[in-house]
Amino acid sequence: MDKLLKLWQSTGLYHLEPGQLLMIVVCLALIYLAIRKGFEPLLLIPIGFGGLLANIPVANMAEGAGILHLFYEVGLPTSVFPLLIFMGVGAMTD
Repeated sequence: MDKLLKLWQSTGLYHLEPGQLLMIVVCLALIYLAIRKGFEPLLLIPIGFGGLLANIPVANMAEGAGILHLFYEVGLPTSVFPLLIFMGVGAMTD
């Protein structure tokens, strides 16, 4: 029984907090609206997918050396992200 308890405590569902669950539901709703209803899919799918990735329990993507922190360190201080976003949206609308 102790091994089952340790297994349960090592899963992501054990560490899921109410805020994370709420954000996962919101992100799934955004993805649903984009795919099924066709509401701005070019915007809602990346937002929903990014929100899902950021709220995975125990993944710690936004913590010190996580992948989102590395993207932040490279893209925001150098102002590369706004340039890429505007160029990408402009290219998609042409």
